[in-house]
Amino acid sequence: MTSIHDIPLLPFYLRWHRHERSYGRITSDFDTFLLLLEELAQGHGLFSKADLLMLCKTVFLKPGHEEEDFERMFHQYISTLKPKEEKKKDQEPNLADKTKGEGKRTKDDPVKDRDTQKRKDADQPIDSDKTPQELAGIQEQQEMISIYFEDVDSTVEGIRMNSSQRDVSQLIFQKAFIIQGDDYLLPNRVLKQAWRSMRTLQEVGPKRTLDVEKTVRKVAETGFLGKPVLKADAQNTATLTILIDASPSMVAFSGLAEKVIRTAQQDRHFKDLKVFYFDNVPGDYLFRDSILQDPIDIAEFLKLPRTSVLVFSDTGAARGLMNWDRVTESLAFIDLINAPHFVWVNPMPRERWENTTAEVVALKTKAMFAIDPLEFRNAIKMLRGKLRR
Repeated sequence: MTSIHDIPLLPFYLRWHRHERSYGRITSDFDTFLLLLEELAQGHGLFSKADLLMLCKTVFLKPGHEEEDFERMFHQYISTLKPKEEKKKDQEPNLADKTKGEGKRTKDDPVKDRDTQKRKDADQPIDSDKTPQELAGIQEQQEMISIYFEDVDSTVEGIRMNSSQRDVSQLIFQKAFIIQGDDYLLPNRVLKQAWRSMRTLQEVGPKRTLDVEKTVRKVAETGFLGKPVLKADAQNTATLTILIDASPSMVAFSGLAEKVIRTAQQDRHFKDLKVFYFDNVPGDYLFRDSILQDPIDIAEFLKLPRTSVLVFSDTGAARGLMNWDRVTESLAFIDLINAPHFVWVNPMPRERWENTTAEVVALKTKAMFAIDPLEFRNAIKMLRGKLRR
């Protein structure tokens, strides 16, 4: 059975979380811990104990936290870790004790040879009987950090790096990696945080809830307890329309488009979220499904309440084509909808936009972003009106 001690740094995170909460301080949520695991998986913080400590500080420490307490608890946790090789060695029966009293063995005794071979192999990766999904731990040995992940054939794989091994490219390319899904382009965590930042809370309805902060301030100003200050319930009033290019050139990004929509629909990020599809360029009709059926006339679309608009399309960059008709039609559509805030998210990297329709549309609108996490966050800032074109 998987133990929390098998997940790198999880016991330390839980202890630090409890410690800070006991003082009433703001602590990191579990998504922050998952962020740390993502950074570890990318090789950050693995050069030495000091690098790992710096990474943990960067992720977990917040204003008001005691850095000395953090370092003390970190070192305590690291000191409790025991290398897997030593654990397995401790669990194995001592053959010398078993054979004690059975007489002396010869020089070529096979039992002694096996013991000698075990000692020689103590520093080598060992096989594990645990499940393929289980993480082995983090260990520290003479300023060396090792993190092990078990792959599909249950063989322990590990990369060891000491403080002098700053160039790890050769070590990385000795391994074979499998990229599964599209999380490497735009992680779920980035999408959820981006949509959450677009929430617009406004007081709606009758004032029935006690506003503690304003009531206390009023008492402090007047010197006596008078009529309490009430407030209305806060409701999310954020709205968004997402337009998805469902043309053949976007087939490779259909899963990513679905994830963008799915994360936007979760947790009521928006009071009103509309999703429509189009083929290459939004024209006389938009569609309510990805197979371009159930159309809505563009005139009917324009009658809908105005919202911020996000367009998800490669704009010709996937095929590397320049189509001036497409440029004209795209720009005309942007002017037609006259959205309060508008962005164009392109799943192709910027270097692929050169000499294509995407390059011209990006220059004309100054509102096109690539699909990496940093650019997507900037796209959301523009949708919120926090970033100018």
